Amino acid sequence: MKKIVILSAIIMVFSCGVAFAAYDADTKTCGTSPNSLDIQLSNKVSMEYTEATTGDGLGYVIGASHSSGTRTYGSSSGDAKIFWTESLQATLPAAPTGTASAGFTWTAL
Repeated sequence: MKKIVILSAIIMVFSCGVAFAAYDADTKTCGTSPNSLDIQLSNKVSMEYTEATTGDGLGYVIGASHSSGTRTYGSSSGDAKIFWTESLQATLPAAPTGTASAGFTWTAL
């Protein structure tokens, strides 16, 4: 019986490894060179990133959603909370300047 359990566990581990290896993902670049960051996204996940163009230029807003889901999640450099809205790929608020809030009107988690 122990051999069957161990063999089943080994088969599950290898079959999971194959599934993860075939998992296709997209890449999104945030920021501009030389201060950019490449983010590896999961399959069917989309992400938007906007940075402040005025002031100190340190503020940003980021949001993500899954094509099979019903919500978009987002936050900003000036907010300590994560927000969500019942809409896919919802329009993000403008990026704040520095540590100011982005003024999300979405629901906070």
